[in-house]
Amino acid sequence: MNAIAFVSYSRSDLTIVRPIAQLLRTAISGVPSVSGSQWELVFLDLDSLEPGSDWKKGIDDAIAKAERLFVFWCSHSAKSNQVKREYKLGLKLCKIVIPVLFDDTPLSTSLSSINCIDFRELRLHETPLDLYAIARREHSSPEEEIIHQFAQKLDMDGNWMLARWMAFWMDYQLNHRGRDMRL
Repeated sequence: MNAIAFVSYSRSDLTIVRPIAQLLRTAISGVPSVSGSQWELVFLDLDSLEPGSDWKKGIDDAIAKAERLFVFWCSHSAKSNQVKREYKLGLKLCKIVIPVLFDDTPLSTSLSSINCIDFRELRLHETPLDLYAIARREHSSPEEEIIHQFAQKLDMDGNWMLARWMAFWMDYQLNHRGRDMRL
């Protein structure tokens, strides 16, 4: 039987998790698993379940077949009964469960003793406005205020990617180039 890596996440984090699942698919293609079999699939419910199928049964079957279960952990997944059901089933079936941390939300008791993958420094889970607040915490100048107002406008207009880029640029400027905001 070919190995499966199961992805457990909150739907609120789909825009972050889906590209990571695609990266996993690419990275493990043709690589033998711990059990020696070839990887068959990175199971992400939206990509892996057929429309009209019993999704709970499909998820349970995938976890039962899985070699590893990646639990993308943050404030959203901590509140999700489905994520809890998935990692508890994985632990019960003695799967390799790997928490992937997106924010500082404490792990559940069941997961707290497991070594994690830590993505917190990437700030993937924070909104652009959270990033602006972090960048501005100790710095303020007229240039920063203009950038902040522009980035807020982009965020409100739904241009999330450009607003995020602005926040990272501002953070870089403040932390690596000091108060000089010129490129």
